[in-house]
Amino acid sequence: MKTCPVCGNRMEDSQHLCPDCGADYVEAVVNDIASGAGADSRLMLASLEEGLAGLDAVPLPALGDTARKMLPALCAAALVFCLLAGVATGANIFYLLAAVALVPLAVSLLARMQGKLRLSAGEVVVRAAARVFAEDAASVRERFAGDAEVLARLDAMQLRLDDALARQASAHAQNRRKVTVIAAVVLICCSAGAGALAVRNHAARKAQAAYAAQPEWVRLRDSYADAAGDDEYAGKDLRIAVVRAMLADGQGAAAEEPEAAPLVGDKNLINESTIIGKQEKYEASNITIHNNITEDHSHTTIVCAVSGKRIYLDHSVVCPKCGKQVALEYYVEASKRCENCEQQAREEYRAFVVRTTGAGPLDAACKQQLDAEAQRLRIDAATQASILRARQQKPAGKSAELTSVQRAELEAAVSRLITATEPEPAQKSLEALTVLHENSSNYEAGYWYFLARAVVCPEESVKAYEEELTDDYWQRFWGFLSYCNTGSPKGGAAVDRLRSVFGQREDDIRLAEAVYYLARGFDAFETSMLERAGELASSVRREYLSKPLISVYDTLQRLVRENIRLEEKYTPMETFVLVDVFRAGKYIEYLCVEQARKEQEAREAEARREQEAREAEAKLERERQTAEQALRRKQAEMSADRSKRMEQEMARLGGAKPAATQQADSKAFAGYETVVPGTKKRNWGKTILIVVVCLIALIGLLFLIPAPESLQ
Repeated sequence: MKTCPVCGNRMEDSQHLCPDCGADYVEAVVNDIASGAGADSRLMLASLEEGLAGLDAVPLPALGDTARKMLPALCAAALVFCLLAGVATGANIFYLLAAVALVPLAVSLLARMQGKLRLSAGEVVVRAAARVFAEDAASVRERFAGDAEVLARLDAMQLRLDDALARQASAHAQNRRKVTVIAAVVLICCSAGAGALAVRNHAARKAQAAYAAQPEWVRLRDSYADAAGDDEYAGKDLRIAVVRAMLADGQGAAAEEPEAAPLVGDKNLINESTIIGKQEKYEASNITIHNNITEDHSHTTIVCAVSGKRIYLDHSVVCPKCGKQVALEYYVEASKRCENCEQQAREEYRAFVVRTTGAGPLDAACKQQLDAEAQRLRIDAATQASILRARQQKPAGKSAELTSVQRAELEAAVSRLITATEPEPAQKSLEALTVLHENSSNYEAGYWYFLARAVVCPEESVKAYEEELTDDYWQRFWGFLSYCNTGSPKGGAAVDRLRSVFGQREDDIRLAEAVYYLARGFDAFETSMLERAGELASSVRREYLSKPLISVYDTLQRLVRENIRLEEKYTPMETFVLVDVFRAGKYIEYLCVEQARKEQEAREAEARREQEAREAEAKLERERQTAEQALRRKQAEMSADRSKRMEQEMARLGGAKPAATQQADSKAFAGYETVVPGTKKRNWGKTILIVVVCLIALIGLLFLIPAPESLQ
């Protein structure tokens, strides 16, 4: 046991931190040794004051520094203005300027999101000094917490530092007002130019709309005038279109006036001629146009017997089976009959399949009869296979209800199966389930029978799965588990066959695929399989699952949510599903071995820590005396150094002042060896001149944008 130097409580030898106060034992011992020697507060305060001596010479932020800070707001204002001006004027240059303004806005916002600050040179120096002062002052306050004079001097230095920060902020505020005024002037000028352009474009659009409201013959007349030029014989078709538009608009009298002669033409230009297009005949005599429409009835039409639509006779065919006229698209060339006859043949064959296969499984003799009937009805092989597959996929019938005795036998067999730890109880459970399955067609009994066969005797289950021709749903569902238990790689093919045969049970098949991935993953410790199982489990819908699969689904969801934890408690059903269905037994054994190994390593590490703590305690006691001697020597050195620095400070303050040239741009910041950037004199007249020239050029560019064609 040892005593904490901070709170005085007893603590174990192996502990490094005090359980009561949380102090580090070694650091506390060294501090306890150092606290006896004391420290000189005057030297520390003088060092801090020296560090703040150069704050008055720090340059204030320039106008450009403030503008860099306001860059996001300025770019955002420019972006909004350009977008509004673009919408109002319709000029693409504003959208181009908006894109240009968006670039610095995005760059500045990204820099701000990354925590980058746009500080001036003076702000960098002041903030650096404030940070260093805060660290040093905190140490001094902690060491001399009871000395009022020391605390008062620290407060005075803090006020001085705050005043330097306030000067920087005040300079930024003044510069911000200047930048705001300049931006407002630029915005007003640009708004005036954009407004003038918007008014001009609005007038152009208004004139264009007024022209668009004119009658069609007026626009056609203008088009004719542009196209014809000085050639009076040109544009004959266009002139006819003008006359027709005038007549349609009720301008017949105006069309016969002498002023309309250039548009219509004289008798020599359009005398009774014939214009034929599509199936319309136009006769033109001077300015009168006659339209006689004729129709071609050269094709005879009939009604299709399949679709009921009227079609041309040459687009139809007579069905040899029923003798009716049908469209070519409804005629089956392979069987030489119409679709109605084809559908009747399929229904007849489907009824024959039901009668033939209703007595039992599909054997060779039955298959021969089905082939002969399909040949007679001219049913192709693909259609025959589809009908047979649909018949085999159809459930055997409605599940029969179990009697009370059968229900008790089923529950007892299931209980023995899920709690069996030896082969004998599991075999007896399978025998009981076999009797129930053979004597009843109950849905749940079939589920447990095929599941028990896949778990207890997987070789026989695989053999029966591959030899039987008819499909039982639960036999196909648990087929992959039989292959997994025998170590065969055909489990994936069994899942694919289940999907192809019973594809309508979508959620059951997803659950089977997820269980197959789990079994593969736990067998070979394949992480990719386990991840795929977890992804697939999220797509399974519990309400659409078959009722016996609910327990498997719930266990799967708990496995995905919590993984397998040895400290958790699982029900017998969950344990059975995890070990025998998900095949996680090997993984559970691995977890047990890993847990035992980690516990052994923890015990060994604890023993090593106790040994190291005892050795550290002995070493600390040896170093205690060495530390005391070193501390005494250090105190003597610090005392000599403080005396020397005091003499130098007194000589510097009492001697000649440094020349003015020493206050140059590269002078060191007092106390911290920090270079203070000097204040550069900027030629603001040149900058303002450049801004004015750019503004005038921008306004002139706005007025150089051409107006629409309607105003030219």
